[in-house]
Amino acid sequence: ALPDYDPANVLRGEDGLCVGVKDATLERCAGRLVVSAEPTEAGARATLEALGDDDDGATVEVVVEGLVVVSGKGSRIPTVRVRRVNLRARATWSAAVACVEGQWTIEAFKASIRRWSAPGTLSRTAARAVLKLMLPTLRDALRRSLPPELGEFFASLRGPFRAEGSFDVRAAPPTAVASAPLDGASSEAEAARRLVGWTRAQ
Repeated sequence: ALPDYDPANVLRGEDGLCVGVKDATLERCAGRLVVSAEPTEAGARATLEALGDDDDGATVEVVVEGLVVVSGKGSRIPTVRVRRVNLRARATWSAAVACVEGQWTIEAFKASIRRWSAPGTLSRTAARAVLKLMLPTLRDALRRSLPPELGEFFASLRGPFRAEGSFDVRAAPPTAVASAPLDGASSEAEAARRLVGWTRAQ
């Protein structure tokens, strides 16, 4: 259905739904993260929740290039072809995870869109359908991003643990990362080093 796309960038779902994305950049993600964990005989178990400051969920802003949504006959989702689009949403997600000998597994994972904003015909219904297709990808990405050291910390606890805090992650300015040498003396190079947590000596 999408011959010009890398097969790795194409998701296929039920009723002939097919989604292709050539590139996507997370511009901002902000909200609250709630972590509950406890040690187990085999290692540790934890629950991770990303929420908003209110009931509408965390803020997510994504720039997508080369977005194509092809729906099957009788689908309520229209076919969409967009070269570049800025997507804004309020969303929540939660995951139940377990760690045994430094290896993480995802026991449960769910996500939902609370608010949705996108120009054109990319409706909230289409966004929810795309999110449903992406859940396995997001689940695997979460598993790969969890460090084994975190599991070791949870396993070393003497009892249940809970922590909550705010986060606001923004994309690095392209000029600060792409054009500034990390060993330079300019203000741009200094900004690039701060972004990656390096010093000039490193």
